[in-house]
Amino acid sequence: SLISLFSFVAWCNIGYIDWEPWLARIFTRILKNLSLPVGNVELTKETQNYSIPVVATWIVAMMGNHSSCIQYLRDLLTAIKIFYHPSNTGEFQIELVSFLSMLAQTFVDRVYFERTTEPVWYFNPPKSHRLRDEDINDFVNCLKECAFISIFNKNHLDLAAETCQYLSQLRPELIVPPLVELFVLFNLFFALLIVSLLIRLFSSIDNMTEPHRFTSIITCLTGMTRQIIRQTSNFSQGQAFVLPLLISVLPGIDTNDFKKTSITFQFLNAILMLITCVDCSSAVNTRNDLSEIEKEVCLSTAKFEDFISELLNRIFQMINTLSTEMSDALIIPIDSKMENHQIGVELTSVISCIVQQCSKQIF
Repeated sequence: SLISLFSFVAWCNIGYIDWEPWLARIFTRILKNLSLPVGNVELTKETQNYSIPVVATWIVAMMGNHSSCIQYLRDLLTAIKIFYHPSNTGEFQIELVSFLSMLAQTFVDRVYFERTTEPVWYFNPPKSHRLRDEDINDFVNCLKECAFISIFNKNHLDLAAETCQYLSQLRPELIVPPLVELFVLFNLFFALLIVSLLIRLFSSIDNMTEPHRFTSIITCLTGMTRQIIRQTSNFSQGQAFVLPLLISVLPGIDTNDFKKTSITFQFLNAILMLITCVDCSSAVNTRNDLSEIEKEVCLSTAKFEDFISELLNRIFQMINTLSTEMSDALIIPIDSKMENHQIGVELTSVISCIVQQCSKQIF
């Protein structure tokens, strides 16, 4: 199609075509093509939908050299932000969340191609039109609000988590802290809510949506564990989040919720594969060259033993509960067998990571 041709030409000729006079018309056509429902009326699609990857590639290719493309993209996302809310369900949501994911992925690709030490022959934009650090900041800030809203969409969580992962690769300092803070605030809110429910003598929380929020946030954090662990000049405090996160996710080991338990084990496995479980708290007394963040990280490692002890207690409790349920059941459904097998595989991986990565004292 003509749109595909424009997108391909723009991507292969970054900096050689002035798209500025046409940006308003281009983004107007993109917005119209989304065919979002307004009130009780859904706009009819007179032409074939534009391909989401094609549109995302075209938009990313038009950025750079102080172009107003990012501002137009910001205005577009502001106009459609309400449609990202989980309460607004419809076929249009898959396109909207895919749009964010493809924008983030294509932007990461462009940054890689422009900054790689081994440039490719078909991608060589002029230095004046290459993306600056300010452009990357603007892009991440432009997308992150809609991405954070989308992670609570039950139907498209994977795409939203993928978007957050790409954005965290660009600017972890803008993505990781807000998600960690959101998770901590959620845990606090959930604890207060449980106390309130107990006081009011409610015996069931089946209708609550909070377990889904827990799963959504942990799914996103699982995809960005490397950004959390890695220290960079712009984001050095990620390691300080490790122990608080490890301890905070332990309530996710719940025999009554297979999905939450599975996601919790996946997160633990992803983190524990990248770190060593060693108590380094004594280093603050023997080293005088540590930064404040490094001192905080060293002191936090004193909690490793308590974390592993609590983790094992919850695992043994889960095994005991599942063993009792299976022995009491006359017929074990096939789904339950598959779930138990998956949990067993994930549990084995977590335990293996701990055994291989922990110190002799903790072992």
